[in-house]
Amino acid sequence: MPSFSAQRLCVAVFLLCSLPIAAGAQQPPQPLEQPLEIHAGIPIIVDRNEDTAIVAAVADLRRDLQKVLGSSSPILYSDQAAPSGLAILIARTESASASRDVQLATDESYSITRTSVANQRIVLHGHDVRGTIYSIYEFSDRALGIPPLWFWSGWQPHRQSSITLSPSLFRNVNGPSVQWRAWFPNDTDMLYPWLSASDSHIDLFLETLLRLRFNVLDVDHISNWNNHPNMGLELARRCRGRGIKVTFTHLAPFGFLLGDWDQYWNTVRHMPSPPLRLSNLSALDEFWTYAIHFSEEEHLDVIQSIEFRVDGDKPFWRTFQDAPQGDAQRAEIISAMLDHEMKLLRKVSHAPIPLTRTVFYNEVGEFLDQGKLTPPHDPMLLWNYANEQRDHYPRPEIFTHHSAHQDFGYYLNLQFFTTGSHLVAGEGPWKVEQNLRSVTSALRPGNLRFVVLNVGNFREFSTEISVAAAMLWDSSTSADDAMLDFAARYFDPAQAASLRGLYHAFYDTYWQQRKSDIKGFDRQYIFHDLRYARAAETLLSRIESGRYTADVLFHDPHMLRIVPDDSVAADEPHAIVAGTSAAIDKLTRLLASVQGMAQTLPSDRSAFFDEALISDIRFMLASNIFLRHIAQAYISIENRDAAKADLDDAASQLQLMRRTVASRGRPYLSDWYEHESKFDLDSLARRLKQARDTVL
Repeated sequence: MPSFSAQRLCVAVFLLCSLPIAAGAQQPPQPLEQPLEIHAGIPIIVDRNEDTAIVAAVADLRRDLQKVLGSSSPILYSDQAAPSGLAILIARTESASASRDVQLATDESYSITRTSVANQRIVLHGHDVRGTIYSIYEFSDRALGIPPLWFWSGWQPHRQSSITLSPSLFRNVNGPSVQWRAWFPNDTDMLYPWLSASDSHIDLFLETLLRLRFNVLDVDHISNWNNHPNMGLELARRCRGRGIKVTFTHLAPFGFLLGDWDQYWNTVRHMPSPPLRLSNLSALDEFWTYAIHFSEEEHLDVIQSIEFRVDGDKPFWRTFQDAPQGDAQRAEIISAMLDHEMKLLRKVSHAPIPLTRTVFYNEVGEFLDQGKLTPPHDPMLLWNYANEQRDHYPRPEIFTHHSAHQDFGYYLNLQFFTTGSHLVAGEGPWKVEQNLRSVTSALRPGNLRFVVLNVGNFREFSTEISVAAAMLWDSSTSADDAMLDFAARYFDPAQAASLRGLYHAFYDTYWQQRKSDIKGFDRQYIFHDLRYARAAETLLSRIESGRYTADVLFHDPHMLRIVPDDSVAADEPHAIVAGTSAAIDKLTRLLASVQGMAQTLPSDRSAFFDEALISDIRFMLASNIFLRHIAQAYISIENRDAAKADLDDAASQLQLMRRTVASRGRPYLSDWYEHESKFDLDSLARRLKQARDTVL
């Protein structure tokens, strides 16, 4: 693996080589000849046969105009008589719209301009459907003051009789640096119940995705057995009407799970399912052909997926009875299957073959790193690399096994199912930037076409995904720049630099339980919030045994990744005490600073600041004190009184963690945490009581 010591020098390479040099960059604003005011009821002109995705965005614009100006804007069609006075014109280069901007030549480029004729027009113009949508939402943001996170931040309209438009509003914006910017909602214990509760929630979710200028949603997998669509299909169908591409995750080739094998044969073929064997390739082909045609019949705009893993995110040999035993043979099977799936897609697709990706995840990435895997080369295939499974930094195969001219993608976890961030964001914008810079500088920067961010319970990660979106759109935007803009947009422009500093300080409070082994890569290993839950569960089980042992807490070395020497400790429990103590000191001082800052913010911004940063600090402070008391109780297990006192103090901190989460509640998100199941405060409370009763 190459050294990262020249990290900052690589940024220049990324900026110069990342797709078109001007991608994502903003052109200078066009000067206004005179002040331009918009009033309530300003009409919106669209083509009568405009794309449904643009029509949906126009409906959002009408809602936004009414919120701010107080009355509805009529919709007029471009083939009708032109209205007198100022109007908003929705124009698309691909359509027959008037006032097309010939400068918009790249995909998803857009502009906000004005005409100088007597009947003035504010022209929201895109090169294509998504460019037009982005123009509409940027106008809503920059002219009406409605930010992308308006729902999640608790934004409230400031009713005005008119709005004077700033000259900076009128500009051209070139297409993005990264062509496909995807969002994968994984770990959806809180998100999916909320989405299922109302169709309007799905609309809000997809609107947020588009307002942040993402263009792909990874829906995990799709199914419609017995005419019961799963959430993946529900989302995919709604994406179809919003101009959003869909893709499938690394265990769902062509969007179908092999766990649905019996469903296909029983409900579609009405016959017993044949054995799931490698030797039964014809049956696999039939299943996959049905999956390919299913997406086509649903008219989904897909980035297809070729993979060979099975349900439960497991290697294929956990399910296939005739799987080989050796890694080399297993890697050969995966290589052959990926090649076969790509050829099958070309053979049976009724439509032009879509862009396709294959994700090098877990054992697949390991086989690639070992030189045992040979992925197919195809101009329509993206090699989609992934970060390290539990600690999110680029895996070594990215730098040693890449084909020089192969287009590629990057899969980056901001959450993780068992040991990652869940209730509190942990990776942070600066680590996202470091991942992207590392990957693109080591390979061919212009070939990075796809980035997917794993973010499930979006409410807890709104800052991270917003800042990441800005960097994916424009590669010249640094995490510092994007975080400064975020702080100004949602909190206070006058204190944006100080607010950015507080965020940076928060991410630096995380315990780094193992020193980095990639030179120059900061915060390679951090103790995410779910690691506190997993460590506590294991320590409580040890306490129940009634004796102390220095044995490692987990036989899986990746679970906690604590290196005692790196915390100047004799073993993992003592390292936990040392690491949490250092974090507690940092968090205590930081909490005082952010509480002081909160008192100086505009009154309508303080609630979101409390939810987005202060409550995270409180939760992590309580989590550190909680885990330190449990570790101390285990270390002093032979002193029953001391152990009992520590467990009582841990129980108090657990209640504080519960109250902190509850304090995030807004009326429209009051039930958000009812289905939380990964950290599982209730289960921890029961385990803690059981351990305390055992000590007594």
